[in-house]
Amino acid sequence: MFRILIPFAALMAASPAHAEEFVSSDLLSAHAPVVQAVAYMDTIVRERTQGRHGIRVVAQGTASTDNFTIGRVRSGELAMARVRLASFHTLLPATVVPSLPLLLPTTAHLRRSLDGPVGDEILKALETQGLIGLCFYDTGPRSFYTSKKPIRNVADLKDMSVRVQSSDILS
Repeated sequence: MFRILIPFAALMAASPAHAEEFVSSDLLSAHAPVVQAVAYMDTIVRERTQGRHGIRVVAQGTASTDNFTIGRVRSGELAMARVRLASFHTLLPATVVPSLPLLLPTTAHLRRSLDGPVGDEILKALETQGLIGLCFYDTGPRSFYTSKKPIRNVADLKDMSVRVQSSDILS
């Protein structure tokens, strides 16, 4: 479903004269497309700051939880993290809306909504939790990731276990 990138305030206030490599965390492995997207963000940051700033992605695999990672961002141990929006469902009801399956008719409609006032409101709500929401990362409403074999059709799912994100609304 939806992931959210949350940077620590220090990322926004970095002095141009002081080079900094920001540490970003992710619960998935370095091979996951969402982790690679943050690594690509590092490339852009390094280009646009002439190498003064960068982002080092620490992919943790399943060794941690979103809540633990969010705590590390709040404490300043991490500059930023990509976490599931579902992690905020109990604290921030506005975060439930993008996670509702098939609420909007198309992915384009959903993205237009999140790129507008609705998305701004959700990102703003994160500030009450001591976080700054940078953006939404849409991994697709029905995406499957695997490191074992490609999935090209429904038959490829035979005998595979499928895990869904834990959430009050999806459980």
